[in-house]
Amino acid sequence: MAYANYIAAVEWADIASLRQGSSASIVPHSIAVVSHLYAYAVKRQPVSGCLGKILDKGEVLSASYWHPLRVPVVHSPEAVRALTADLRAALGGVDANQEEDALDHDITEILRILDDAAETNRAVLSVLEPPADEERAQKVSCPFEKPETLPVSWGQLTRTMKRFSKRR
Repeated sequence: MAYANYIAAVEWADIASLRQGSSASIVPHSIAVVSHLYAYAVKRQPVSGCLGKILDKGEVLSASYWHPLRVPVVHSPEAVRALTADLRAALGGVDANQEEDALDHDITEILRILDDAAETNRAVLSVLEPPADEERAQKVSCPFEKPETLPVSWGQLTRTMKRFSKRR
């Protein structure tokens, strides 16, 4: 099963505040949602490798967060600039007329978040939604302020799975 992967441009100072315990949540400056499997679905290298680094690598946000697949990760503003340059260079080597995933909607959204963060000296945070089962979902905390306002509301997968299980 695929998870929604929230990718957001956030203030680096907000990351520090959360890590120090002086803040309980982060306000995203800009945010997009892609499948956590997206980087692996893109067949073209080095684009796939760049996407994998952006979505799945980085510093652990905080030891206080848990997820059964991977914890939230963050890229510093310096790392964001390097990742943005790497992805743009990788895409530069792709012929958009021959490669269907060259500039599809998800890559465009990822670039929008990276560009926003790079231009404004922000970090990029990558967070997976909770799993579908209630027991594990209760253990996954949302680091974003007002999770109900996210493009795909936090916990949507859990709610959808509950609806389908009730219909059986």
